[in-house]
Amino acid sequence: MSKNIKNSVKKAVKFINDFEKTAADIAISNQYDYVICGHIHHPEIKNITTENGNVVYMNSGDWIENLTALEYYNKEWKLFRYNEEDFKLEKHDEEDELSTLNNSEIFNKMLVGFMENDGTTEIKFKR
Repeated sequence: MSKNIKNSVKKAVKFINDFEKTAADIAISNQYDYVICGHIHHPEIKNITTENGNVVYMNSGDWIENLTALEYYNKEWKLFRYNEEDFKLEKHDEEDELSTLNNSEIFNKMLVGFMENDGTTEIKFKR
């Protein structure tokens, strides 16, 4: 049984390595700088160099098992790893501001955080 498990793991590792090499070869032959994949591999960002050139291989992993994603910020790719501690809210005795807002107001507050202006643009929704 352990031999079967070992062989299965070796086959999986070979499959992943072959996939990464094939993806890199295709990207290099098309003169791409990056190749982005996800879900079936472990999350990582690495340079792959072949005799024909090099490419940055990025794999987002997945949000279910690894809790990872790729993030592009300030002209740089990073691998985001979810850490529950980073998202714990502080508890306050006062009533939470969001609990007093309707859905449209909450949505508009979220959009302001994503928009690159002075925050005065408001989006109206028809009901």
